[in-house]
Parts: sequence; C-alpha cells; structure tokens
Amino acid sequence: MPRGQKTERPVQLDDATRALLAGWLRRAHTSLRIAKRAQALLLLDAGQPYAATARRVAMSERHVRKWAYRFLEERLAGLLDRQRPERLPGVSVRRR
Repeated sequence: MPRGQKTERPVQLDDATRALLAGWLRRAHTSLRIAKRAQALLLLDAGQPYAATARRVAMSERHVRKWAYRFLEERLAGLLDRQRPERLPGVSVRRR
C-alpha cells in the first residue's frame, strides 16, 4: 500500500484467533505492547473504525493500521516485534 493512503481494510477474525487474542488480554504476563495490539484487533473485528480504535487503545491511528495490516498479511506472527539489526560499534579513538 502506498504511503499516506488510508484505505480501511476490514479485519475479520475466526473464532480461534479471537479466543487467543482475548486470552492474551486476560493473561497477567502479556506485554503491554502485545496486549494493545490484541485489543486493537478485537475492536476492529467488532466493527470499530480505525480512528476510534486508536483512541481507545491509546495508539496513533498510523500504528493501529500498521499492526492491522501486518496481521492481515502475516497473521499472529505479524503482531510480534521484528528483529532489528544490531547497532554497529562506534569509531574508537586510540590514544598513544
């Protein structure tokens, strides 16, 4: 999808995925990031617009779209943070 385009792609969850996401919200050890993503998907599945969902889960609308589109493309694996490249060591200055 081109940057800046705001087409609302509907999110429809099957019963098993809906139950799994709801379980993540009930679990005490689910990270806040994952819980917010799960809650956003459940709200979108319930028919909430992206803007209302963003306000409800305290995320930007851009991020709600990002996670929804990742979920639609990659399913549950899309909700996990991607591995970032490690930072290259800085230039070391050797004193003589």
